[in-house]
Amino acid sequence: MVRAASVLRVLYESTGGTEWTRNAGWLEGDPCRGNWASSSEYDCFSGELVRTPQPVCCELMPDDNKPTVARLDLSQNNLVGTLPTQLGRLGTLRLLVLDGNSLSGTIPSE
Repeated sequence: MVRAASVLRVLYESTGGTEWTRNAGWLEGDPCRGNWASSSEYDCFSGELVRTPQPVCCELMPDDNKPTVARLDLSQNNLVGTLPTQLGRLGTLRLLVLDGNSLSGTIPSE
């Protein structure tokens, strides 16, 4: 299994992460154990609107009980460029929200 932190680091670096609107905590440790910022204001577990920015959403994998990135909302976050092909390696990613950015190309597949 590909480490989510490695894939998200490439995403950050290839889409101008230093200029993102919400980039707090990115590149610091593990996205599922830290507080990597996202654009979502919905609670990861309940789905309720909480009106404060939430971290990257992770869930436990049933086969090994390790957390992994399941939902990533980076909408309206000033991402620019092309999505890296490595993003397709996040096989556990079920929701990807990227509207309101300046991205080109296609969403990479697995």
